[in-house]
Amino acid sequence: MTDRILHLGDDINTDDIIPAKRGTNPDPDYLKRYALEHVIGEGKLLEYDVIEAGHNFGCGSSREFAPIAIKAAGIRVVRAKSFAEIFYRNSINIGLSLEILGDAQQNPVVDAIAQAGGLFPFNQKRRRGEITVPPSTTSARPMTIAEKLLARASGNAYVRPGEVVFAQVDLAMSHDAIAGPVG
Repeated sequence: MTDRILHLGDDINTDDIIPAKRGTNPDPDYLKRYALEHVIGEGKLLEYDVIEAGHNFGCGSSREFAPIAIKAAGIRVVRAKSFAEIFYRNSINIGLSLEILGDAQQNPVVDAIAQAGGLFPFNQKRRRGEITVPPSTTSARPMTIAEKLLARASGNAYVRPGEVVFAQVDLAMSHDAIAGPVG
């Protein structure tokens, strides 16, 4: 079977993916109907398996509903030349598979997180010993203070930018706010 691929351009933002007015209902079955509604039409994303886009896909807000809506619509993978950082992280967290077009450095840990269904299912399997994460292979190099802290918290001697490591954290913060349309 051939994938049904939706081709999009650069700078598809989170409001393009799921308009803010749809954020009053967090149900994925609701959100999937409205994914990309202003770009391709209501319910049309359900007709595709793959999204291919240009640069900066998912820019805009930190709204986690954007990758949730895409995943709920049945999109198997989103391929783009680049992703907005917060969209990339939110997608990994929920298990939406992403590929950076032209990137020979696709990260196997990120792929494993998507295959496990997201960060929480991945970590459950990792803690049960069903999945192992290879230790850092970064050789000795000068590091910033932040890199030194991350290396220590992850049990590695050295880390480098772009490397995926798991670190023990002693403080984590989160916020979420949902509000209906004004006026």
